[in-house]
Amino acid sequence: MSLISIENLTFGYEGATENVFEKVNVKLDSNWKIGLFGRNGTGKSTLFKLLAGSEEYYGKIAASVRFTLYPASVQNEKMSCGEIAAALTDSWKVYANAEELGLNAEVFSRPYDTLSEGEKAKLTLAAMFANDNDFLLIDEPTNHLDADGRACAAAFLNRQKGFILITHDRAFADACVDHVAYLSKSKITVQKGNMSSFLAERAAAENAEREENERLKKEISRLKESAERARGWADKTEKSKNEKVAGLRPDKGYIGHKSAKMMQSAKNIEARRLNAAAEKEKLLKDTETPYALKMKGEPSRGGALVTFKNVSVFYGETPAVKNLDLTVCNGEKVFLSGANGSGKSTAIKLAAGENLLFTGEFFCRGNLKISYVEQSFGGVRGTLKEFAESRNADYTLFLTILRKMGFSRDKFEENAETFSAGQKKKLMLAASLAGGAELYIWDEPLNYLDVTSRLQIEELVKNSPAALLAVEHDAAFAANVADKIVRLE
Repeated sequence: MSLISIENLTFGYEGATENVFEKVNVKLDSNWKIGLFGRNGTGKSTLFKLLAGSEEYYGKIAASVRFTLYPASVQNEKMSCGEIAAALTDSWKVYANAEELGLNAEVFSRPYDTLSEGEKAKLTLAAMFANDNDFLLIDEPTNHLDADGRACAAAFLNRQKGFILITHDRAFADACVDHVAYLSKSKITVQKGNMSSFLAERAAAENAEREENERLKKEISRLKESAERARGWADKTEKSKNEKVAGLRPDKGYIGHKSAKMMQSAKNIEARRLNAAAEKEKLLKDTETPYALKMKGEPSRGGALVTFKNVSVFYGETPAVKNLDLTVCNGEKVFLSGANGSGKSTAIKLAAGENLLFTGEFFCRGNLKISYVEQSFGGVRGTLKEFAESRNADYTLFLTILRKMGFSRDKFEENAETFSAGQKKKLMLAASLAGGAELYIWDEPLNYLDVTSRLQIEELVKNSPAALLAVEHDAAFAANVADKIVRLE
């Protein structure tokens, strides 16, 4: 066992109005397989940079292990995979690890740039875990892995000694972590178990905290109202000095003396009650409420919205999709699955209206209103208003959805190009939901999204009357939402 100790960690980016971390304390064991979770923007990747020593900070980080960041930086992608692996490790274990991750020996002779993104992820994992003395900080390894690749990578990680993993895929995390570290707005909470057990306990705890907060808020309001009434008693007595009673002039000296005593008593009561209210305000918990999302609904006529009959899609003479049979009906949630390169993204591009060469029969109902969220962030630019307008989204609803997904108001003034990948994905989904559609077509919508946002999207989609055609490798999301899953070979 080796202890990783973080004491009074304080860090903020230059020009930022608030620190990312403020006097954070936590102790971890290097033998733990730790899942690091939290909303987008809470500082997960920043914590990795601090542990790896790539940013200056205040406080103390003490550990006897060497922290190594994943994914590794590859300087020349024209090099062979064998050369890339040799640059990352001198251990023979890389070959055994690669085999465990589903890569055959011939991959080491291939140029690195000929590998798919999923194969690149597996190769670098294999090489970096070959170094026995390294403690890996693994940032989002699943983004380019299909369902089978995720299952294989999770099993591989579960056999390793210790690491810290950032992932928002619940099934993936459940299969390979034994401790959870959760970043909230003010602290890091560590708990033994997997993500599902942590989420269940966290939901129960936060419900209890919200109920206690409501009780405290009512008590604070009552104390402040009582203090206000005490102030009013003295004011009323003071005003009575100039009021005649039965035509007689009041004894101003007596009433003034009485008023002064009343005023002092009222001030004492007011001070005590305001102090009591302030003490109770200190007890309010720092909860993160996962507010329910809303979408701009579009009623749809019944029947088939999109139909593929023995459809093959080609890039030049190469088939990207082969013999696909698929129908999406009104209100139906349909997911496409399959290995990397099986044509999932190509199929939904055709459904979204992209002009592609295909054979077979493809039908899309006339005047069908479609909202398409692509994988890439190429169109995410400009101010939030400009971006919303480019997607024909209701701007007010767009901002409301972003707030509920954890966006702070100061982010509304920034340009979209400056946002993190998770924040850009939230922009795309918020614009889609605020634009309204009969059929939502989403290509890997949960990539880079935090767990809370995934759960919000999941709950919204499950209860929506709109149809959805999606590619998504998050097994828990697909299992909870899909009416049917179609596998492409």
